Amino acid sequence: MSPDLEFVHCPYCGDTDLVPTEDDIDWSCRSCLRTFTVTLVAVGHPPASARWRGRG
Repeated sequence: MSPDLEFVHCPYCGDTDLVPTEDDIDWSCRSCLRTFTVTLVAVGHPPASARWRGRG
């Protein structure tokens, strides 16, 4: 994930008070005190398995 992208809402409580952790990989929510990682799985086309099943 690019360091230029920002995650907007906490996936647990929905608050926007997020800060990157010291390692700049994880995010911490100051509202619910949870730390989480955001991973980009794909952009654009569905995976080949979904196209093969006629979903894409």
